[in-house]
Amino acid sequence: MKDKNKKKTIIVLGVPRSGTSLTAGILDYIGVDMGGRKLRESHVPKGSFEDAKFGEFFKLSLNELGIDYKASGGEDIFWSKKCPNSKQFLSLKNKFKKKIKKLIKKRSKNKKIWGFKNPVTHTIIDFFMPYLENVYFVVVLRDPKEILRSAEQVFPYFKIENDIDVLKKVNVVRLHYLRIFEILKKYKRPFIFVNFKGLIANPFKQTVRLADFINLDLTPKKIRKVKRFVISNKKKRGFHKLLGKFLVFIDRGKRFLKKCKKNPKKIPEYICHTFKKNILRQI
Repeated sequence: MKDKNKKKTIIVLGVPRSGTSLTAGILDYIGVDMGGRKLRESHVPKGSFEDAKFGEFFKLSLNELGIDYKASGGEDIFWSKKCPNSKQFLSLKNKFKKKIKKLIKKRSKNKKIWGFKNPVTHTIIDFFMPYLENVYFVVVLRDPKEILRSAEQVFPYFKIENDIDVLKKVNVVRLHYLRIFEILKKYKRPFIFVNFKGLIANPFKQTVRLADFINLDLTPKKIRKVKRFVISNKKKRGFHKLLGKFLVFIDRGKRFLKKCKKNPKKIPEYICHTFKKNILRQI
């Protein structure tokens, strides 16, 4: 674990909106080639540090299992029980063997420490593990309810209809985390847990933990880069949070008006239901 000369592969595991982009960004700034820095979106203004080529195998696997990625709601399938289980994915282990070997060879070429991150990696990790060298897992943890709130604010396709839907989606998030814990148990590789709240509250402390875990030297320059990255993300996160809330509000308003047009007699009932639901959401 402390051998600096040995090649290492760092895999960031987590679920969407758990803080994997922030964690991968910090790793990249301290010396791990994570790839995917240019993938910038409104909710990840500094870049998602997401290697889309690894995530592509998730979509290909769904198609092989007879599930149309787009027809099933695209990324929305991740949040439902329609998402295939580990055994189903495992049955396709050798299907993309050549493509995976080629991708890993290309990404790891002449790199002492490299890694990748994709929020769906844990579902298809068995595809990659036989071809990866000296793997280190970084697991990002976040409260399931916070994950759902964040997803609702930034993903147009993500909708929470009622309290039962909240419970269902919380359960799905927990099932995905259980998959991640099973991976740690199965492969018995070094791992570290990173808590999203702790990362935001004290990025320096978490950066030191990560650097120590993979045995990287921290220089003042690296620390400055990490601070700028996290602080900048904090500022922009506030703006995008407000923007996300506004867009969600507009979307809910449209759905409410559509209901009222269909059945004008039930308008008082709809108003009462909407008010009750939003009060419960604040509790």
